[in-house]
Amino acid sequence: MEELTKTVNNVYLKLKKISGMHTVVMSILFVIGMSLRLWYVNSFGIYIDEANYAYVGSAILRGKIVYKDIVHMKMLYFYFSIALIFFIFGKSIVYPRFIAAFLSTLTFVLVYLISKELYDKKIGLISILP
Repeated sequence: MEELTKTVNNVYLKLKKISGMHTVVMSILFVIGMSLRLWYVNSFGIYIDEANYAYVGSAILRGKIVYKDIVHMKMLYFYFSIALIFFIFGKSIVYPRFIAAFLSTLTFVLVYLISKELYDKKIGLISILP
């Protein structure tokens, strides 16, 4: 637990050091990346994997038990996260896609921090180009 706290504090301190023009550029790149991801959230059909995840997620909401009532051998965590998203927002494939797009965009910050640590701020910004 102490190690996790130390890691969180280190990430916080590194995020705090990001300032000035780099913050503006990083924010603009973040918005561009998020826009590109959201552009396609509802513009294509449902893939077979998405259909399976949506089916299992909605079945969990109906009280079915995974691996007993529903046989689909994938990650249990993902089923329950889809079920939670459906419970909160309603049953639409757009909501899990939106959350996935948002979370994948958040990786910009992580990639920037790693690149900046290994190289410099300029390389950090180049590494997060969408």
